[in-house]
Amino acid sequence: ACRRTAKVRQFMAAFLVSLLGCCSGMSVAWVAPMQPLLMSEHPPVGTEPMSEDIIAWLASVNYLGNAGIWFWGLATDRVGRKAAACFCSISYIVCYIVTLFARDYVWLIVARLSSGVGIGGISLAVPLFIAEMAQDDLRGFFGSFGVIFFNVGVVYTYVAGTCLSYRAFTICCLVIPIIFVISFVWMPETPIFLWKNGEIEKAKQSLLWYRGGDSAETTRTLESYKLFPKERNKSMKSLKSLVSTKGNTKASIIGLILMTAFPLSGYLTISTFAVSIFDACGSSISSYQSAITMATVQMISAFFCSFASDRFGRKGLLLGSLLTIALFLAILGAFLVLSIKENLNLISRLTPIICLSICMAAFAAGLGPVAYIITSEIFTPDTRGCAMSVLSLYMCIVAFTMNKSFPSMKQLFRLEGCFFFYSFCCCIFALFFYFYLPETKGLPQSEILQLLNGENITIANSPKEREKLNKCSEM
Repeated sequence: ACRRTAKVRQFMAAFLVSLLGCCSGMSVAWVAPMQPLLMSEHPPVGTEPMSEDIIAWLASVNYLGNAGIWFWGLATDRVGRKAAACFCSISYIVCYIVTLFARDYVWLIVARLSSGVGIGGISLAVPLFIAEMAQDDLRGFFGSFGVIFFNVGVVYTYVAGTCLSYRAFTICCLVIPIIFVISFVWMPETPIFLWKNGEIEKAKQSLLWYRGGDSAETTRTLESYKLFPKERNKSMKSLKSLVSTKGNTKASIIGLILMTAFPLSGYLTISTFAVSIFDACGSSISSYQSAITMATVQMISAFFCSFASDRFGRKGLLLGSLLTIALFLAILGAFLVLSIKENLNLISRLTPIICLSICMAAFAAGLGPVAYIITSEIFTPDTRGCAMSVLSLYMCIVAFTMNKSFPSMKQLFRLEGCFFFYSFCCCIFALFFYFYLPETKGLPQSEILQLLNGENITIANSPKEREKLNKCSEM
């Protein structure tokens, strides 16, 4: 009964905090359905059609808003993961209110900057909250919720943006962060955050709630917390702490490469410019329908990852995802080369939507959620806030660069050249992770840190052996 109650409570907490992922998905996908409207003869904002350069700014400037990640790093360490998550929703409420009353593109840029501030906070607060709240055998399952809801937000944006007017669509977007604040404010703070700040009794009460009132499990988990330092000074650790030990250095390298792979896989660019990309590829289905189909397949694949990350392991999903993306982007690039140079109609004009849907599905089932699951697992609690801040800021700088430069890249190398570039990058990343990334599936965070520091873990502490021991103890 306690285990069932614990799972229900953890599921509820992970579900609610992951609503913020929906906000991130809406922010990233917003440009795709709005671009044709904003570039039309009678745009809903302003009096003249917006240029492609302005659209590129709208597609990328939200990542500049992530410069506020240091605020979120301080917020998560000072006021807690829960409060920081609640603050994130405010930036989205501001974003959509400004969007609703925008008079020209400058207002939209301000709104997009505000949403970027929220993206930074979400990429930090959501994985931290889930990693520190969930029990070891459910951490991967719940950790994938953020990406599932991100994809739900993308589909929501493509469908609503296609079917509704500009203002009705904006109001629909505004509703989501308001619902989040009202529902999430009742959740307890994470026990690890309370523990590392010396609030032992509050940590015990929080853990007892998340473990369904199981006193024995709460006591065992609190014992494992003793391996973590209690950090009464609530300011973030310095950047120097990220390379202060062998384990921290290795974790930082893995995190940086993961955050590089995220935008260089082509995912964010394809999601942002989906409608115009399908127009350029010449799909037989309308560009709007193609984008919705692609996003729906991607969302379904994200559900697969929620069950697969703890069953098949993080590393296998990550490698399979990268290699699948590389293969089908290369196929699409070859299709575009042949159809342009030889005027061939290979298989059918469905090739673009098939290839891009498979790529986005592979991302949603692997690289997308696994990147955040791993980065939330490999750092010590006292460096996690600083590390996630740095990684999120770095990823958004790379994402801004890729989105802002995409129109220029497309003009210089053509669309097929962009796809070949993304494919090559995925192959390089797959090689790196194959040789350098340890498997963290089912391991307590204390043992993950031992692995990164080069320490051996005994067979009795392996995930399979631990599962046997748990079954024996239950009997």
